[in-house]
Amino acid sequence: MLKKITIITLFISLVIACSIGLSSWYASTKIAPIAPTVPVISVAPTVAIPTSTPITSIAPAPPQLTITTPTPDPRCIITVDSVRYDVTSYRKQHKGGDIFTCGTDMSVIFHNQHDNEILRKMARYKI
Repeated sequence: MLKKITIITLFISLVIACSIGLSSWYASTKIAPIAPTVPVISVAPTVAIPTSTPITSIAPAPPQLTITTPTPDPRCIITVDSVRYDVTSYRKQHKGGDIFTCGTDMSVIFHNQHDNEILRKMARYKI
């Protein structure tokens, strides 16, 4: 019986010694947390993408950029007293010759050369 108690006591002592030794060994090998030396950046949660969706279908390719130059207006449009006139067909018929400066206000030039009756005749070219 004494042998049995001695073995049990020895076993219990061994278990206690091992647990104390292991716990002190584990405590000595723990790595202390390191304080960050740079600011921590928090990131918003990511959105899960289903694996069945191919990545190329998530965002369409950007459209091709096409640069076009505007076609110049073939008409000859002048302004007289804030009214626009298309004189394209009249340019060759004008008795004073083709003196029109297309795309400009020709009020001063017109009134220096013509009276109000000619302005009334210009009504057919009004835009």
